[in-house]
Amino acid sequence: MPSTWLLESWGYMSESDIPDGMGKLLEELSTRLGEPVMKSSQRLLIIIILWINGKMRFYELQSTLGIGKGSLSNHLDRLADNGIISMKDILTIAGPGKSIELTGKGREIMEQYSRIMSMILKNKES
Repeated sequence: MPSTWLLESWGYMSESDIPDGMGKLLEELSTRLGEPVMKSSQRLLIIIILWINGKMRFYELQSTLGIGKGSLSNHLDRLADNGIISMKDILTIAGPGKSIELTGKGREIMEQYSRIMSMILKNKES
């Protein structure tokens, strides 16, 4: 079952508060978010941005996040090492760069996250 901090952060005080059908999704997402690579809010934000925008270049992602090159490189390397994103070297008129996108695993994580957040929002409205 999801960790206590995760339940509380989503507004649930105990497992019995979780709506039917959401428990398994929460457990899977909790496991994914509990992986060391996912314990960074910056990395979660990177995944969300890539899910919304699709393929992005390094400088676009850096500008969107407002973080330094070294920090972004570190986060991207961790995500790539865990199979969540793929990075390709590209050559443009402006010079060499990197193209970054979610892998199948990264898209699966975001689809789960999206389904769970939709269920939480619907439950909160009722």
